[in-house]
Amino acid sequence: MTPPEPPKRRFYFLQLAGLFLFFALLDYVVLDQMDYVGSNEILTALFTVLTLILMLLVAATLLMVMCFSNARLGAAITRRFQYLRDAWAVPFRHLGLFGVHVESGMDEKKQATRRKQQRHQRRRYRQHPEKNGS
Repeated sequence: MTPPEPPKRRFYFLQLAGLFLFFALLDYVVLDQMDYVGSNEILTALFTVLTLILMLLVAATLLMVMCFSNARLGAAITRRFQYLRDAWAVPFRHLGLFGVHVESGMDEKKQATRRKQQRHQRRRYRQHPEKNGS
């Protein structure tokens, strides 16, 4: 008996874990190639900063793997990321970042109305899952 496939939306956690792991390995190779660390204060400071970055990358990799394996944790992280994405979209809305690009105030109002309708529709689907057509 084979285990069920995880939802496709959680595979991006594995992709992020792979990306973090790649940068951690790259950082480790740079740390390994550094010579004469104790001889210069700048090299020692750089070595310390790179070591801290390595620890953060490894922790981020482990967090992404945990989010992939635990559905509730993954959903919580996804909700938080969506909140941050929406918060950053407001100051950058005229630059076209994060999929948000408006030309005028009317376009912005239409997008806000559309987001509000989608939010209410998602809430309605959560309250009545038997009516969502699946």
